Amino acid sequence: MKRRNTLISIGIVFFYVMGFVLAFFFEFAIEDFLLKKNPNPLIEFLSLNKEQLFFKIFMNNLYVVIINVIGFISFGVLTLLNTFYNGFVLGFVIKTVVKVSSLSFILKHLLPHSFEIIGILISSFIGVYLGIKLFSFCFIENKEPIKIKTISNLLFLSILIIFISAFLETYVSIE
Repeated sequence: MKRRNTLISIGIVFFYVMGFVLAFFFEFAIEDFLLKKNPNPLIEFLSLNKEQLFFKIFMNNLYVVIINVIGFISFGVLTLLNTFYNGFVLGFVIKTVVKVSSLSFILKHLLPHSFEIIGILISSFIGVYLGIKLFSFCFIENKEPIKIKTISNLLFLSILIIFISAFLETYVSIE
């Protein structure tokens, strides 16, 4: 069981990193479209007051966590796609900021996002783990029980991490 959990964790990190790498190192036509539509997306984001910004960051990350967890219904496929997408978005944002700013700006303003990634990856683990359990329940004789308390604790931890991260991003890193 620990081996399976380790493989799930490695797979999730792999999907996230692959999304990041693809967005950061390769050119896509969508970049031009998005940048023409909003040439400096940070201006809109940073124009919000602190409470609005905190709520926007937290709710966006909570939405990601919910999608990841309910992705178990697709046997974890939706969760993996969402994890890849989130890595892609971060890679795209960092590549875009690098074009118009400096490395020190990235380290100061985007590095705190690495903390929220932990919460998002935990929710991805939950979605894939439950997806595998659902698959086993539907198609395989092995009916190993779900550890509800562990899943609940992981979900609470994931939400707590994105809450703290939203607070840090709003009141510490964007000063």
